[in-house]
Amino acid sequence: MTLEDGTYRFVSAASRATVVADAPGHKFRATGDGLEGTARVEGGRVVEAEASFPLWHLDAGDMLSNREMKKFLELSRRPSVRGKLAEPVAVDGPRGKGRVEVELQGRATKPIDVTFEISGSNVTIHLDASFSAFGHTPPKLLFIKVKDALALTLDCRIERTDA
Repeated sequence: MTLEDGTYRFVSAASRATVVADAPGHKFRATGDGLEGTARVEGGRVVEAEASFPLWHLDAGDMLSNREMKKFLELSRRPSVRGKLAEPVAVDGPRGKGRVEVELQGRATKPIDVTFEISGSNVTIHLDASFSAFGHTPPKLLFIKVKDALALTLDCRIERTDA
């Protein structure tokens, strides 16, 4: 599947982020909706794309994990994570690769590799990052030390805005 040339937006109510962090014997998973963004396709390439996600929408599924996440991410300040495409990406099939620049709480990362899959009006984006890439030390949840790795998945519904 290829995307037609045009401008697209992420449908916020139907787009969600999932963050997974590993610790010995446990996976911490938080999900939330409210992902917003836009993309522009020209000549079979995504030439611009940017997205933002309100971190306070994340829910880890239990009170203890939510409390620790709130403290670690300073969610009372209502932070967002933002990302933008680092360079144009060819879209010549249902799967592809690219690089994004990500900013969390004012701290930018070096470009991070992403993979994506397109299926109709759904786009799934995967990226692997680390706490240290954002200037953070991996957190502890009670006595469990979390590994310095994050798996992020963005499940996006897109719609064309210039048709």
